[in-house]
Amino acid sequence: MIKKFACRVGFVAAVVGSISAWGLAQDSAPASRFTKKMSPVPRWIPANSKTSADHPPQFYLGQPAQDKTLELNATNGFFDRCFVAVEPQNLPAEDWQSPLIRQSFASLVRVATQPNIGTARWHLWFAKTGDVEAEFHVRLPPQTAPHRWTIHLGDQRKVIDFHSGSDSEGSRARIRFTKVPSGYAEFSIQCDERQPAVGAHLQNILLDGTAIEDARLLRARWRPSAIHLRFVPSHDPEQFKPKVWVFETRSMNTHSSYSPLTTPFGYFGTSFKQGGVEAGAGFNFSMWIAGRNAQVAPPISETPHLIATGIPTAIYSFFGHEGTGVKFREAVAYPHGANRVIQAMRVEFDEKENSDVFYGYFYNESEAKWILYASGKKLAKGRRAEEVRRYGTLRSTGSFCEIPGPPSRERSGDRERMIERRGWFLGDERQACRAKIDTRGDGQGERAKWTSKIQPEGDFSKSLRDWVNKSVGYTPDYSLDGWIAMATGGLKFGPSGWINDFGHAGQMGHRVGEEDVPEYLAPEKIDQLWEVPIEMGNATVGKVTPTGATLHLELKKTGGNSRGTLWYGTRDAVVFTPQTIRQGSAVLKDLFRQERTWQYSTGEQKVESGWNTFELTDLKPATQYHFRLFVRHEEGQGWADRSGTFMTR
Repeated sequence: MIKKFACRVGFVAAVVGSISAWGLAQDSAPASRFTKKMSPVPRWIPANSKTSADHPPQFYLGQPAQDKTLELNATNGFFDRCFVAVEPQNLPAEDWQSPLIRQSFASLVRVATQPNIGTARWHLWFAKTGDVEAEFHVRLPPQTAPHRWTIHLGDQRKVIDFHSGSDSEGSRARIRFTKVPSGYAEFSIQCDERQPAVGAHLQNILLDGTAIEDARLLRARWRPSAIHLRFVPSHDPEQFKPKVWVFETRSMNTHSSYSPLTTPFGYFGTSFKQGGVEAGAGFNFSMWIAGRNAQVAPPISETPHLIATGIPTAIYSFFGHEGTGVKFREAVAYPHGANRVIQAMRVEFDEKENSDVFYGYFYNESEAKWILYASGKKLAKGRRAEEVRRYGTLRSTGSFCEIPGPPSRERSGDRERMIERRGWFLGDERQACRAKIDTRGDGQGERAKWTSKIQPEGDFSKSLRDWVNKSVGYTPDYSLDGWIAMATGGLKFGPSGWINDFGHAGQMGHRVGEEDVPEYLAPEKIDQLWEVPIEMGNATVGKVTPTGATLHLELKKTGGNSRGTLWYGTRDAVVFTPQTIRQGSAVLKDLFRQERTWQYSTGEQKVESGWNTFELTDLKPATQYHFRLFVRHEEGQGWADRSGTFMTR
């Protein structure tokens, strides 16, 4: 199912064929004679004729013609960029389309804010060769200037001339495609060649003709279901004790997707657009604190928090929509974009505080070095110390690929997204061990048993659990380069849980020698994954009076033009400084309320490697104070790992 270059990208037809436009009839009658009827339920159509151990059966989900006509509309098609869908209405619960799309839409409309690129498209399967006639039902704004639409069906190209009178908004047009061959074809309105007029509403397109009688409209979910995958080291973790993973990720097509790696605290990853990472992008290093239904933030001692970053312009920030947490903003990792992502994570266990400290890095290819993107701390759960002693701090990691966005703005479930990753786990010895697919657990245990599922059975909505348009697999070059693919979307459905191992499963239980790894895993590069831009040292309390204190703080490592700020107060606040929160979740407002943030600061002063002195004044007598140092310089910024305390006289 997955091959190294099995990217089923959108069909792009050659600009050939005769130009043909039919006379237009001004008509304000209802657009479709089928809009009040229930659409016929789709059926499964074989999409490949040969199956084998490496190639399971695949099927299309095809909606039959009704009364020898297929209706293409704003609900059953796909589109991007050029159009938006309008007038949504929830489908009845019993409507068979609900597993694919939850709302129906009256029409597609061309709006001024959309770029002149993209398509509106529908996918067809023809049982026989024949002619197709397409009748367009369009509403145009009064005084619309004459304009043309470019229409493709397979490799045939036509254009339609549209215009509108001063007192009429309804238009019809018919075009004919002759000798359309049997099999699959895409029907599309091309927006990058000619653009529909702003404000034009496409209500529907009715297809009839000799090729339509046994034709099918191919359906898929309006956006692909997210594909999830978990990686584990190929070497036994009880012997290997992994504490770092390194992954290289690339998008195998130009369709946008969000594909981070998952961690015990949240997401660490970025989005792909046009086959790469766009200029000015950073990472989503989101440290979750509470779920969407929570009302109160956890106690300070249990609150996850960010510590440091190697990006001096980054801003310590937060989020509070689906859930509540903290993240860096304005943290640009790719000022000029990139065609791949190389990232790493190291996890250290703080047994004294029963916390995990996460260090997320990215490889800057222009400077040929690893840079700390973010580090953060989170309270550990369960018997973490015992687990770390037995398995190391990082036994596995997950990843997923999804396509965000509402069904009215972009609908691209027909386009396959394929992400390829290769990864390694590193232990205390800093030797690389190749990542492989995790096949543990009930769901994973069903993988590779597709031979018992020859074809979908029962109601199509139920069979969608077993037959999906997503898959994972080892690429043919896994044994050499370690690439693993995950794909979601497209029109072909295969058995759920199937893994293509290409016969390399027996070649994965070995460590990787230095000659087998890319340059970013050279020994001197691996050492950089243990570096941070600021390394805090000890803190000692000097002279203390009833109203003042002298504090000495050590910096084991810092950078050029370092400036330090000492935050302090009568309560510990982790790393949260005063914020004004007017919108967001209840937890977010609680997280930054006055009683949980630092009360005072010294202001910035110059600091350097070694011991630095801070003087505090205007304190209260016989009072316990907490303090924590924050340092910024030309190559990063960060907080002390923990707070200190002292008592005034």
